[in-house]
Amino acid sequence: MLRIIVDYIVGLKDHKPHKHLSLILKTSLAQVYDIRFNHQATEMIMYDEVLHKIHNLLLSINDRTIVSPRNYWQDKSTDTTILEDLLVGNYKCVNKKDRLDLKHAKLALETLAKYHAASVVLKGTEPDLYDNLTSGVLTRENKGTHDFLLRHYYTLLDLISGWSNYDYYLKKLKKLQDNLIVKCLEVYDPDSDFNVLVHGDFRSSNMMFKYDRDGSPTSVIFVDFQHTNWKSPVIDLLYFIHTSLKEELRLEKQDELIQHYHNILWETLVDRFKYNGKVPTLHELQVTILKKSMHIVTSGLLLQPLYLLDENINSDMRIIASTDETGVQFRKAMYNNPAVIDAIRNLLPYLDTKGILD
Repeated sequence: MLRIIVDYIVGLKDHKPHKHLSLILKTSLAQVYDIRFNHQATEMIMYDEVLHKIHNLLLSINDRTIVSPRNYWQDKSTDTTILEDLLVGNYKCVNKKDRLDLKHAKLALETLAKYHAASVVLKGTEPDLYDNLTSGVLTRENKGTHDFLLRHYYTLLDLISGWSNYDYYLKKLKKLQDNLIVKCLEVYDPDSDFNVLVHGDFRSSNMMFKYDRDGSPTSVIFVDFQHTNWKSPVIDLLYFIHTSLKEELRLEKQDELIQHYHNILWETLVDRFKYNGKVPTLHELQVTILKKSMHIVTSGLLLQPLYLLDENINSDMRIIASTDETGVQFRKAMYNNPAVIDAIRNLLPYLDTKGILD
């Protein structure tokens, strides 16, 4: 990803001042690492065919919420997209290691609920629009991701094996490993009753916030639409809560945040869009969350350690994916992060009481 500053003049050179336009250029990792992904193709479809329609639908109900940066130009032959530079609009990223407080989290979920609601309405008007959006953080076809998660899981087991009084959890985790990927994949199966166009990688690193003079967040825009899929909204909800919230909020505020999301979803989809299809009640959504709670293992125990990575640790793409001794040492250092250890110690009893480790 590159930032490009365009200097230009409109009209006669001698009579017009120079103007500047800051842009973001995104291209595929294949251009850098000679690795082929379909993630960039998914994002290009989102910017070219979907997101502007989401915005138009929200405008149709007098909602001026913006969920993504503006798309200026694409070149599909090189998987290249040029986007609006959100820094110009005073949008900022939150330090991923600090994670989000309650204000940031609620604002993110409000915008997510509106995006989800509009995606359902759009699906009703253009049923085939999402057919080519088949990428995802975890899919049955991508065996490389399965191996990647298993390497993290084995590192987790190795870490816990050195802790006192954790034999109870270690025994359960070792038993779970044989069916780990199968159970993780089941979470990604579309729901029989209600699905949305999930962001798919909905975490604090993929959102930018704008603030008022008092430092309170007023709006948020999402980026990196590389893993969008027609799935249960639970995919985004649990992934967000268990990768992006401050540790003390993760479990204490989960139900409150789910209710907040549901209130905005219902208000937008039912009350404002007048959608007459099936929309889950809060109770039904909570039941689905319980059924798909294996996603907490994927999000909180296997992926969050990577997102909380100490900046002093070399995290080159090849090292992250490495299977040699360099990769082994990288994962050990990643899991020995005090913030990761704290998260694991908090999550294991919670997962156990929900029956997720059985």
